[in-house]
Amino acid sequence: MSNSKISKEQEERIQIFRIILVMGNTGDALTKLRERELRKYGVTPEQAGALICIHLLNNNATPSDLSKWLFREANTLTYLLKRMQNNGLIEKKIDSKKKSLSRISLTEKGYKAYAHAIEFNSIAFISQVLSKENRNQLWSLLKILRNQAFGNLGKKDVNHYSDIIDKQLLNNKAKTLK
Repeated sequence: MSNSKISKEQEERIQIFRIILVMGNTGDALTKLRERELRKYGVTPEQAGALICIHLLNNNATPSDLSKWLFREANTLTYLLKRMQNNGLIEKKIDSKKKSLSRISLTEKGYKAYAHAIEFNSIAFISQVLSKENRNQLWSLLKILRNQAFGNLGKKDVNHYSDIIDKQLLNNKAKTLK
């Protein structure tokens, strides 16, 4: 087969590879910008994500909640939470009703870090190149891909957690506007 002629199947695979490559490059670049932005506050992007989720869950998060919201394996999340606890960002307490369950809340230092975590200045600046319509379209398309990937991984409750995040964000936005 000649190098100049490619089949429709090969063309489709190249297109998919290009999409995957640009998604990965974009994610990596945004993560590096986010790391740079948060470094001055002594917080990593992973910790910032956890701080935001803990706050959205009204300082009543469980490790299981965070594992699902942040799409982290239990052992990775345990390590992250331990580091955050050692840094004084969070507090873990045993649930009063269910002793095998721990609840996670922000400390005073955690609230200060959270305030910086929600700024997203570098990413907001980069995102300005997209119109509101483009951002909504990108969100919808990425959600479709994510849901398909999660489905293939056997993650059945992704829409449930995704909807909770959206509702929490909208509730917090409404509270802020009052």
